[in-house]
Amino acid sequence: MNTQAIQVPRRLELLLIPIILGAVVFVALLGSRNPVLSIALPGVLLWGLIGILKPRVTFFLFLALLPFVDFLKRLQLVFTNPSSLEWNLVLALPDILFLITTTAVVLRRALAGRLTVRVGKTDWWLLAFLVSMLVSVVHSAFPLVVGMSAFKLSGFYVLAYFLAPALITKEGHLRLLLKMTFMLSTAVALYGLWQQAFGMTSFEERWLIGGYTGLSAETIIYFAFRPFSTLNGPQAYAYYLAIGLILGLAYVRSFVPRNNRGLWYVGAFIIMIALGLSLTRSAILFVVLTWALAKAFSTERRLRHPVRLALLLAFSVVSLVLVLLRFGDVIQSMALSSGVPFVQRAFVVGTLGDRLMGWRGVITNPAYWTLLGYGLGTTNFTLMHKYGSSFDLFSHDEYSDILLEQGVIGVFLFIGFVVLWMRDVYRRIHLVEGRSLKLVGWSLFALCFSILVIGLLGSNLKVSPINVYFWLMAGLLVRSTAFASSRKDRRRNLGYAH
Repeated sequence: MNTQAIQVPRRLELLLIPIILGAVVFVALLGSRNPVLSIALPGVLLWGLIGILKPRVTFFLFLALLPFVDFLKRLQLVFTNPSSLEWNLVLALPDILFLITTTAVVLRRALAGRLTVRVGKTDWWLLAFLVSMLVSVVHSAFPLVVGMSAFKLSGFYVLAYFLAPALITKEGHLRLLLKMTFMLSTAVALYGLWQQAFGMTSFEERWLIGGYTGLSAETIIYFAFRPFSTLNGPQAYAYYLAIGLILGLAYVRSFVPRNNRGLWYVGAFIIMIALGLSLTRSAILFVVLTWALAKAFSTERRLRHPVRLALLLAFSVVSLVLVLLRFGDVIQSMALSSGVPFVQRAFVVGTLGDRLMGWRGVITNPAYWTLLGYGLGTTNFTLMHKYGSSFDLFSHDEYSDILLEQGVIGVFLFIGFVVLWMRDVYRRIHLVEGRSLKLVGWSLFALCFSILVIGLLGSNLKVSPINVYFWLMAGLLVRSTAFASSRKDRRRNLGYAH
């Protein structure tokens, strides 16, 4: 077995020669026309060979590239009119790193004779939900390509739930993850503030109005300019800032001495200003909710019955939905006449009416309640396009999406996974040794739980990077040895990670 482990790198080194020559030819052919693709793609492919030997580094590179890939995609417009292939190749760069990481983990475990992975009850529920997604790809009212595209957005990154715990196994790895995400979010926020002050660059304007995106100019300019920075639209931008802010504050609160927190708070202030200017109400609510839940969860003396808190929160959210159903039209009218851009954005433009339509439909229309759904990726405008504007099945939240796409079975499996996952996380974090790790654990739990709650206001798990970080954090909390409570627990979890 050891001999095999030595031979594999040597074989890969032999492959470097033709790969490097091929990369040189690729750069020579495309460099003058599309230098973005001709530099980025060979770089990712070359790293892929090294990444087989360094899966943890490759995984962190994937996370680092994630917030910037849409900017690289737009940057091509400076040099050329990219073809559909060129456009999609740039978008696929993080996914290439993600697949390389997965392959490397499997290979290393196979060579070490540890390919077997323990699967618990919660994991089986998630796998069943994933199978439900795959069934919905095939069982669809639309061509297969629609379902496959939707699976890429919502199902592909479920793999992070199983993959990340094999790579982030120590407290040091966890610290690096929190710190890196915070620093990247600060950089994204600074570029967003630059956009706010000076407007879009020429290639960004061309991207927005030249038919290169499904976003409309109205998406970016709702009564006031909404920066999108390096991500694809204000929503993904705002949520990336929100996630980075939460992870950064968790890092500072748990690991940074009080007298060394000055620069960290400056970065947090920059992110908060950029987040507010995004006018993305659900992301702002997400930060407030996560902060409140993290404080409540971490106060263990008071929180003797966390299930009661969760039920109270669920009751409050359902009550809010009922109030909006009853008075939503009146609220919209009042907000529109206010003349305040933030209030208009919060209650009028784009979405309160759509959500009301979806919620009312779920309550009153039996066509929503099918066993297997209409197929992955078929909700909202896709359904309306197929059946005409009179077709009244509509969703603007995560759970209605699952109901329409995967049917009653899909909703049942997802909610079952969430309930079991919450139970496992509470039991595990409650037993973690060390105050710092425990605080981080409760913060990550609050982050994931808030994403699930805010899912009532939008299809969050179809938005990158929300989907990546949700599944990543969910997996770390219940599977990573970084949160193991004792040496015995660490040994028991070696089936999850090495």
